[in-house]
Amino acid sequence: MSKLKYIAICLWVLVSCARDNDDDIQTLATYIQGRTVELGAVIACAASDEVNGDILTFYYAESGASNVRFYETLGVDVDPNDFKNYTLNNVESEPIFNGHLRRFTQSSATEKWIIITFELADEIKISNPIRTKQLSKPTVWNDKVNISQSTSGMPDFSWVDNPEGDNAIYF
Repeated sequence: MSKLKYIAICLWVLVSCARDNDDDIQTLATYIQGRTVELGAVIACAASDEVNGDILTFYYAESGASNVRFYETLGVDVDPNDFKNYTLNNVESEPIFNGHLRRFTQSSATEKWIIITFELADEIKISNPIRTKQLSKPTVWNDKVNISQSTSGMPDFSWVDNPEGDNAIYF
């Protein structure tokens, strides 16, 4: 009888360890369930790093924002508006432009969808889905900028605009 108990306990432990624990995987859908949300309320965009192709995700957090989160899909062949497809990635962000913007940096062998969230005034603010294209259409970086200082205190920056097509955001 004691051998039977021992075998039963071993089987129970093996089955328990082998089971996927969905509670450990937090999707965006479970995070916002029952909460007040504002869609499209986080200013965010992505680019690919000029040197190593990493995904750079930039965002602006409003004053007082807390609990900033980075959610991503496994790939691009999913519905980007279905929040069940997004899982939490605990990647840390860093300040840029004297802390006015922040940036997440991560390496990825696949393109994906990304959503950035933060909490503000008892509400979850959610960015629009961001499609990464670090493999299919890497970011074009241009350091050929002309600066005219003909007007004191008002420099004029210019560059060849949209040389590759499909450029949308400049910093």
